[in-house]
Amino acid sequence: MGTHLIYLHHLPNTTTGLKVTLPGYGTGSGGVTFTCAGFSRKTVTGSVIGHISNPECNTYRPVHTADFAEASTGVQKFMQITTTGDKTDLISNNDAGGAYTTSAQIGSGVITWEGTEVNITC
Repeated sequence: MGTHLIYLHHLPNTTTGLKVTLPGYGTGSGGVTFTCAGFSRKTVTGSVIGHISNPECNTYRPVHTADFAEASTGVQKFMQITTTGDKTDLISNNDAGGAYTTSAQIGSGVITWEGTEVNITC
């Protein structure tokens, strides 16, 4: 899994985000497979982009929060770096390994910087 700090909007109104890319994106294979109760399987691949919501920019902290949301059912709120360029997508398949469809991650993630404080410059 790869992670990158990015800008969600152009200057001067920058908003800092986190882009998480899962294994296998763009290769047609790989991804992360979740199994529930031993019978339901979902494989997820692609990228998901979240908004760094806490703390504010230019503040040193040992912990940051990234919020992930959807724009509409199953469609991520943020899909581009600085609202331009190639769109990224989070995709998942059904239990039988069929065609992938667009998906969204909803929730918050906490990033803990072990043993240090980090300043996210905006």
